[in-house]
Amino acid sequence: MGIDQRVRCMLPTSASFLQFGAPKLYRGEFASLELMAALNASCDTFLDVGANVGYYTLYAATRSSRTKTIHFFEPDATLFQQTRANIEASNLNDVFGHQLALDQSVGQSVFLPDPDNTLVGRLAPHEQQPDTTIESGSTSVLVSTTTFEAFARAHSFRRACVKVDVEGAEFRFLAGVGDAAELIDSLIIEILGQALADGFVVTASRALGMHAYYISRFRLQHSADGQFDYVEGEYNWLFSRLDPTALAERLVGTDFTVESGRCARLNRTNK
Repeated sequence: MGIDQRVRCMLPTSASFLQFGAPKLYRGEFASLELMAALNASCDTFLDVGANVGYYTLYAATRSSRTKTIHFFEPDATLFQQTRANIEASNLNDVFGHQLALDQSVGQSVFLPDPDNTLVGRLAPHEQQPDTTIESGSTSVLVSTTTFEAFARAHSFRRACVKVDVEGAEFRFLAGVGDAAELIDSLIIEILGQALADGFVVTASRALGMHAYYISRFRLQHSADGQFDYVEGEYNWLFSRLDPTALAERLVGTDFTVESGRCARLNRTNK
């Protein structure tokens, strides 16, 4: 995976696209990986929500300059077990896995793996109840869920850097933050087309009390109203408590530039 010589990984054959030898070739994610590493340096906890094969988890674990607690969340049983095994094989400390989805409530939800891609899955619409969607021969499975707020209160961290990739369940994650928003220092989240169209950027900014920035490679476009200049393949956003001037100061020494006052039209592009 090109992350670090300490990392020992077994990957499913469907993850062959990850075997590119260097993170800088990870299209659509490398800038976000570097941004996470830079912002995570001043946090006490990193949360990888929707960890998949654990790329962000492994990246954070090998780049922390001091002891830091890392939690990864992956509801898919196969991906979770593979990621946990890779963490153990790499002898990485203070990394804890949870076979959970971070949702808007604590309990269970229906999870829909993609039959054509073992690396992709999503939570079913919340109105779909388990007893009406789980049928004989269905590919749907029940997964355990918790909320960010419940998990944060149980683990007593103070300042978290959070990465979220939940394949269309952005509003559900946000609803689960509840009254624990102050515990999030930085949030890097993939926002897909429907959530953009439904105003997630502005809604999240107000709910979290944070500034929104579209991650356009190494350009961070500040957006007060959800407008941004879309770059093909880039779906990640940063939510930060820092305004553009303060964020630029915090990122001194990195390759990032911070732009303010985006006036471009909202590009509602579906992944």
